[in-house]
Amino acid sequence: MINALYLIILKPIILLLEFLFHYFFIAGKMDVIETIGIISFLISTLCLPFYIKAEKIQSEEKAIQNKMADRVNSIKKNFKGDEQYFMLQTCYRQNNYHPVMSLRLSLSLLLQIPFFLSAYIFFSNLPALNNSYFWFIENLAKPDNLLFIGSFPINILPIIMTLINLASGYIYTGSLSFNKNKVQIITSLVFLLLLYNSPSGLILFWTFNNLYALFKNIFLKFKTEKDLYMTICAILSNGYLFYLYFHSFKLNIVYFISLALLLCLFFKVPEKLQKLKLNFPYIKLFFISAFFLWILLGILIPTNVFSSSPTEFFFTDKATSYKILTEAALIFFGVFIFWGSCVFYIFSKESKKYFSLFLCILGIAALMNLHFWQMPQIPLLNDLTFNASPRFIVFTSASIFRHICYYIVLLLVLLFIGYSIKKKYALLQNFMVITIISMLIFAGCNTYKIITIYDKYVKAPQNYNTKEKLINLSRTKKNVVFLFLDSTISSFFPMLLEEHPELKETYRGFDYYPNTISFAEYSILGYLPMFGGYEYTPQHIDERKIDFLTKHNEAVTLLARFFKQNGFDATIIHPMNNAWWEGLSQNGNNKPIQYNDLYEKYSIKTFIPPKFQSINHKKNEAESIEITKRNMVYFSLMSIFPENCKKFLYNRGR
Repeated sequence: MINALYLIILKPIILLLEFLFHYFFIAGKMDVIETIGIISFLISTLCLPFYIKAEKIQSEEKAIQNKMADRVNSIKKNFKGDEQYFMLQTCYRQNNYHPVMSLRLSLSLLLQIPFFLSAYIFFSNLPALNNSYFWFIENLAKPDNLLFIGSFPINILPIIMTLINLASGYIYTGSLSFNKNKVQIITSLVFLLLLYNSPSGLILFWTFNNLYALFKNIFLKFKTEKDLYMTICAILSNGYLFYLYFHSFKLNIVYFISLALLLCLFFKVPEKLQKLKLNFPYIKLFFISAFFLWILLGILIPTNVFSSSPTEFFFTDKATSYKILTEAALIFFGVFIFWGSCVFYIFSKESKKYFSLFLCILGIAALMNLHFWQMPQIPLLNDLTFNASPRFIVFTSASIFRHICYYIVLLLVLLFIGYSIKKKYALLQNFMVITIISMLIFAGCNTYKIITIYDKYVKAPQNYNTKEKLINLSRTKKNVVFLFLDSTISSFFPMLLEEHPELKETYRGFDYYPNTISFAEYSILGYLPMFGGYEYTPQHIDERKIDFLTKHNEAVTLLARFFKQNGFDATIIHPMNNAWWEGLSQNGNNKPIQYNDLYEKYSIKTFIPPKFQSINHKKNEAESIEITKRNMVYFSLMSIFPENCKKFLYNRGR
């Protein structure tokens, strides 16, 4: 239960922090302090509407309590027992109030908790803080220890953070009275105790947050909320222009025009839209749209990926694959249902209509992008990165005709949504519900396939301890074992034997061939002559004018077929992954050929042990599992991004 709440509430914020940090620190090549400051500003800006809404609710609560104060005090003074209880209930009912509503006074604190915990988890485990320094702080991954009383270290940053927080509270209340500021004082002291021995990088992040709150409170003393939003937009837009300038982007008139249009849209479009006076069940549309996006990104896409080659995603722990899928579903539930509902709640009635409409358009556009803009035709490792060097991963541009079709369909969808909202909302609702049911059916089929293949291939290794023979080896006749180690340097083998002489006995009977070299730099061209001979080397493979897929399939089965023809019983352990030839074309038809079909027609046995999965071999299995969990979220997002954004989000496999 606690893990589910963590994935729903905190994990989306952690992933947002991670994305922003990588964007500015790695892609933007900023230093750690600049990155922490920018992230703090952006997160505080995103949270600003929540805090302003919370402050309004708190003000309403205080106003109601002040209105009832005299009468409530009089009742408590003059009555006791049941009589007091019923008198208080009558007073509350007359003022449309319930004592539980007093919790609204703690709303600002409750809002801070998920962001505080997410920041604590993220910055406490951030490798980039190690050995990073800031002024007198030698290591941002440790407490600052700037002062010493004898041998006892004193951390200054948490104290500065607390003082800024207290100053912000005093300005907000406009009073130095303890009674008016006791919640803020207690909160500040609690944060001081919790964060006192935390990494300096985390303290700096929270200090920047408190500086932002201080600025906000000072600004709102003299200006309106609209002025505040306009100022923040100006800071963000100009800051981004400076960012582009200092990172060698060409700044031309297009940037400024685009920026001006965005600002006009931000402030003018809501006013224009309010005049339309749309009337439709916006609450129902919001939840249908949020559910639509959750099913698409959290369930359908992950199960699509896993069902494409289920054996690649089964780790030593048989439940791991299901945990990866479950975590993806819970994270996107948090993004669209939990946090989506929080955002929806803070809007006014009119704004809720347009937010629900925006979410509806976003969901349908996401589904279109999934089917219109394809991923690179390159095999995936089970950490969901492409099995190729980043410079060979091409996010191809679709044809002009495909682009035209896409925008025509998108325009028709927008017209359909507009017509449904104005005339027949039931059309839009039925379309969304039918699409959701269809996605659930496809996801169910994917899940069934995953479970079926798991039962067939992954549970088979349990037969190691039974009498069933998986591989037949003769005690009297010759056995041939061919070990194919991809990306291995053969000249290292004699060195290993010198360092570990005991291996000579282990490998007695094997022939070692020195002075050998691969025929090509990459596996797909290098392994063909290993299995098929010189005819399939890069020099000779094009001499026969037939398609590459046919020659590929000939090569990977040739060695086993020769052994079969000469009386051997051939078994291939972990056959060539069908992902290699799923993307290859045969006469223009990209129909995938399953490896079991390829080998079975020659009566060649295949077997996939659980520990021979195609994992990212640079990491151990536990690390690979964690990376797969993390990458599943980004892969789902990349799948529904427009064509030109996929490469940006992939970011060379990061």
